[in-house]
Amino acid sequence: LQAVPLGALPVNDAGLTLADVYSAGTFYTPSIAMLHTARERQVSSLSVASNLICVQNPTEDLRGADEEVGQLVDMVTKAGQAGQPPVTVLKGAGATSDCVQETLRRASATPHQPFALHFACHG
Repeated sequence: LQAVPLGALPVNDAGLTLADVYSAGTFYTPSIAMLHTARERQVSSLSVASNLICVQNPTEDLRGADEEVGQLVDMVTKAGQAGQPPVTVLKGAGATSDCVQETLRRASATPHQPFALHFACHG
């Protein structure tokens, strides 16, 4: 189900979508257990993340993925909050499985330092 863009579902005849109604965002988790774990840790917002990691179009065949990550990075960096999270973008052919795993290992090596991870790629 995480491949289904639920946020794009229309909620009325005027074209309003689920994402329009719930502007705080729609979130996907692979299981209810993962949702419970995420809520217990309270790591659901970029405002508490100490790092943002984006995996951007590693197969280089997705139109819009570059713009998607660019908008997310702009949103985070333009927030202008003190202590905004550093951004790591793993892009194109450089976003190999090994590179992603190593970046995640480094990000999770520090206890109690949450990070946000965004994938703009195939499932």
